Amino acid sequence: MVNLHNSISLGLGLCVSFFALGASAQGAPPTGSGTVPTAAAKPAAKPAAGAAVVDEATGKSAVADPPTGTGNVAPGEATGQKPTAASATESGTTAPDVAPPSSARLIHAPRAVAKPHEDFVIEASISSPDRVRRALLVYRATGGEIREVEFRRGGESYAAFIPAADVQAPGIAYAIELELVGDARVSVFATRQNLHSVLVPEDIADVRERAQLKRLDGRRSVISAGGEWVSFGKTDVPEFDRSVNDGYWRLDAGYTYRPLRTVNEFGVNFGLVRGTSPVQGASNFDGTMGEYDPDVGLNYARPRVRFRLADAWHLEPSLVVSVTEVGFAMGAGVELHVGDPYGAKLVLGAEGISLFGTTVFSRVDIVASDAVTVSPIIEVTDTPNADRFGVRLLGELKVDVGGGFGVLARGGYQARDAASGGPSGGGHLSYAF
Repeated sequence: MVNLHNSISLGLGLCVSFFALGASAQGAPPTGSGTVPTAAAKPAAKPAAGAAVVDEATGKSAVADPPTGTGNVAPGEATGQKPTAASATESGTTAPDVAPPSSARLIHAPRAVAKPHEDFVIEASISSPDRVRRALLVYRATGGEIREVEFRRGGESYAAFIPAADVQAPGIAYAIELELVGDARVSVFATRQNLHSVLVPEDIADVRERAQLKRLDGRRSVISAGGEWVSFGKTDVPEFDRSVNDGYWRLDAGYTYRPLRTVNEFGVNFGLVRGTSPVQGASNFDGTMGEYDPDVGLNYARPRVRFRLADAWHLEPSLVVSVTEVGFAMGAGVELHVGDPYGAKLVLGAEGISLFGTTVFSRVDIVASDAVTVSPIIEVTDTPNADRFGVRLLGELKVDVGGGFGVLARGGYQARDAASGGPSGGGHLSYAF
């Protein structure tokens, strides 16, 4: 009986131990693969990067935590966080931290296109501005240099602008950073490493300038010097019962600069003219004729500007400031260029100088080859200070000898009447650089 009692007690103890072990195994899940408890709460879905979210309190939209750094500023969380040396930028400074979400928000509508050569204005709104020391626009111009512009308060928003000189094709790029009260700087729209790109379409004036400059081998400046000798033959002076050698010679030097825009080019010429002419003798106080002096002369400066009216139309007014053998004299001139300003064209012009004479002319530039231009000229003039007009028939030959150097030769015939006339000749040297 004792043995039977002991056997029953041992069996009951083993059963109790077995059930206790099974209960313990159900309370602790296995460490290997298994199912995840379904009672765990599922996290809320996060808006897609770059998607616009609406603030229910204000109704305004903002960008929801894009990977470029757009988002909310957390002054309390970001204060004291300094840029790390690992985030070096092109400008040699360290990039700021990307702002985490918080109650402070930046509201900014990104711009995608800018007009060339105009200030590019960027606006943004900042909630909780008391937590922000200043807002910075970080941009990269066409040259690649990173620059900063501080936002200024204007009305209900903040504004900053990229200067017109930096707004050039093909584009610019920018980001927005906030410098918090605790000296931390955070990126809130784009980053220095991933700037927001803005397209700058090329201006037609830039295209035209570049094309013309290419034709001119990049040479904007021209210096020139030359001279001319002109003879109208012998002209009678009935008042003094004599004839004179009617003619003159001219020396001229000039400089021209070519912006190749609305002002196509501008320059100035300096020169002198000396000669003899059938001028009328000076009257004495009693009305009799004074002593006859046929010598004439002129020292002058002639500034000029050529304006582009259209692709094939250019207008070049000029002013003449001079001193003649009689005294100070003023003059003016104008030329109309029809055609290619640096190729085949028709030029119509006129110039008048008080106490010295007037000239009207036409010239046709014919491009014979890439390096040779031939120009027939018809000119009507009473220069220098003659009492009648004469006609000049001239021809010019211009040759581009290379390296920016050019040679021009001129020759022709002129006369003031059918009884006499004479030849003329001259030339110019020029260098473009």
